[in-house]
Amino acid sequence: MLESSFTGIIRTVFIIIGVITILRLLGRVMHVRRNQNELRNIEEREEEIKNARRNTGRIDFLNSQSNNSSSKIEDVDFEELKD
Repeated sequence: MLESSFTGIIRTVFIIIGVITILRLLGRVMHVRRNQNELRNIEEREEEIKNARRNTGRIDFLNSQSNNSSSKIEDVDFEELKD
């Protein structure tokens, strides 16, 4: 039969309290990191919206000097209409 001593019980209680405290601390740290990531994502979305509003109605021209085969632009001949 096992006998439990008073000091053993107190030690076990302190260990349990310590583990719970460490787990709560880790939970808070993880919560803060998640909030920072969400805040960063919100700021990025707001910046994208701001850039989109700033560039509304603007025209972008393609660089005609590019030599890539996938972005090569071919000029097409045209005929003038006679009256």
